Amino acid sequence: MLAILWTIVIFIGCSMPGRDLPKVNLFDNFDKVVHFTFFAVFFGLWF
Repeated sequence: MLAILWTIVIFIGCSMPGRDLPKVNLFDNFDKVVHFTFFAVFFGLWF
């Protein structure tokens, strides 16, 4: 069940235009870390 909910969260997040998301810049390549984390959790839940 948790994997399905996380899939929906990722789908909604990926469907939103980037300009509608708040700008967060804690350090260089922060967006890459967020993407990796979200998809690593996604993989872990389905695996």
